[in-house]
Amino acid sequence: MTDAPFDAALAGIVADLPSDLPSVRDVDDVGIGTVSSVLLVDDEVSRHGDRAEEFISRAADVVRPGGLLVLSALAGDGRDHGPRKVVGATVSPELRTEVRTYDAHGVEHLMLHRGLSVHRLEKHRGADGVERFLVVGRTAISTDERSARFIASLPFKLVTAAVVCRDAQDRLLCVFDTFRRHWTIPGGVVDAGEDPRTGALREAVEEGGVRCAAGPLLGVFNTVVPDRLLMVYGATPVLPDDPTTLTPVTRQPHEIGEVRWVPVAEALELLNKRTRWQVEQCLEHPGETWRE
Repeated sequence: MTDAPFDAALAGIVADLPSDLPSVRDVDDVGIGTVSSVLLVDDEVSRHGDRAEEFISRAADVVRPGGLLVLSALAGDGRDHGPRKVVGATVSPELRTEVRTYDAHGVEHLMLHRGLSVHRLEKHRGADGVERFLVVGRTAISTDERSARFIASLPFKLVTAAVVCRDAQDRLLCVFDTFRRHWTIPGGVVDAGEDPRTGALREAVEEGGVRCAAGPLLGVFNTVVPDRLLMVYGATPVLPDDPTTLTPVTRQPHEIGEVRWVPVAEALELLNKRTRWQVEQCLEHPGETWRE
């Protein structure tokens, strides 16, 4: 947060803006692309709740290419503090109408998502003692530029995939991760251009040394740090009587120290705590989505 109070910082910005600033109540009456700047500094963005993006879009539409949109937003951590290790949402959420707060990343995302570049982003304390973000955004010069900013604003979510591979004796394929120093199941990051199920089957061969046939999707797990989806598939060995399947040998000794077929009950004791919980959910509640 900067030392300058909100009102002083705003006055400095306004002094440099062109004079054709419509008030927010007039935005709907202003023609598209007809003004050089719009000023929204009465926390309108926060007060519009889930309609903040729609509100910013309407304001940005009246600004000429390369023009400025100045806004304030109430500051907060902007994070979701929902419970973890619970089933993911099963019903669509209601539209939020309450006043929303934002962290710096949330404000920047809000601007980029509507095709605006962030020219200035500061946090100040107002005369009322409330912290606010003061943001100056610049509209795109072209539709290509606007599209590029929109794409840049999209979330990056890491996708990983794994297999719960069981043989005819109901044994689970387990691998020892030499980096993390614990037992887990074959899995890893899905490659570019690769679908999750194919990635899971590839990891079974690379880490477990066993060719598998994929079964159903047993579970989807969403973690926050990093923002990651883990998709776990059921699987069975393609060649159950092949010697390399009966006694698998790791093909990636730099990552995997040992591979074993372990009876499921024993495997749940062998696996690291997190993977144990994931496998338990896959076996007890197949097909469910979980927040971790």
